[in-house]
Amino acid sequence: PTTILDRRHMEILELIMHLMAGGLICQVLSADNDRKASDDALLVALSSSDSVLEFLIGLFAIIHPAQVSVLIKKYFNTLEDCETTNGVEMPDENAVDLAVATNDNSSEIVWTHKSLQRVRCARQL
Repeated sequence: PTTILDRRHMEILELIMHLMAGGLICQVLSADNDRKASDDALLVALSSSDSVLEFLIGLFAIIHPAQVSVLIKKYFNTLEDCETTNGVEMPDENAVDLAVATNDNSSEIVWTHKSLQRVRCARQL
């Protein structure tokens, strides 16, 4: 038998998933611009991400699978949101969105070292 959580408990768990994903992204992006330091930070974050996913898998035994799927979706959507915009609060140096408005009100992607690093890290996590 599984437990069905009420709306308030789900909101709390969804917030936790959002903060965990955002924290991992911030952890990786806070590394120095040095490629080795960035790669090392990514390895640590990947290990932490594995722990988050194991936690979510463990929830299948406790709460209804549909609710676990909502939490998993929240986790991955937060990571995806961090690819192109700041889905979480980050230091100002990382706070540049990829999309920049042009004269005709359309968006154009501007690739910088930080934006490429953010996309790489979000997708690997």
